[in-house]
Amino acid sequence: MKRSTNMPILTGGLPLVRSFLGSSRVVLHTTSFEGLTLTAEFDTRGLRDALKGHDFYCKSQWLSEPSKARHSEPTPTREQHARTAAMRREAVRSAAAELDGVTSVVWLGDGTLMLGMGGASNQQMAAAALDACDILHAHPDLPRRVEVQDTRATHDRTMRITCPG
Repeated sequence: MKRSTNMPILTGGLPLVRSFLGSSRVVLHTTSFEGLTLTAEFDTRGLRDALKGHDFYCKSQWLSEPSKARHSEPTPTREQHARTAAMRREAVRSAAAELDGVTSVVWLGDGTLMLGMGGASNQQMAAAALDACDILHAHPDLPRRVEVQDTRATHDRTMRITCPG
């Protein structure tokens, strides 16, 4: 099949999406494993409107023109705030996982940061809890509660504190 001269060759997903958004019809040609040419045709006239329900970051990237500078940022949505909060919690979790003697870290349902330690002394557990509090101080929007559990103890060894200050 001969390639039409009016069909652009695009490299990368973003130029391809922008090309689709500026079109009314897209025809794709591909070759199957058996060497057969497969052709598909798509009506793309409603594509731009269909993007309204998608993720803010993808939508804004897809719909923005590469040469246009943004003059103002849109107001973040509730979903964006939730995503940002989740990223902050993951940053705290990752930092706490690096603390000496900590083998696991998880956020409990009540917002408490739970540290798992295996065979730690009471002093080691207290030190890890205070170090986790230091990490939490950089994130005032997160709860200031830390729980440390000895994951290898034969009886319950749990320490739960509310961070000072």
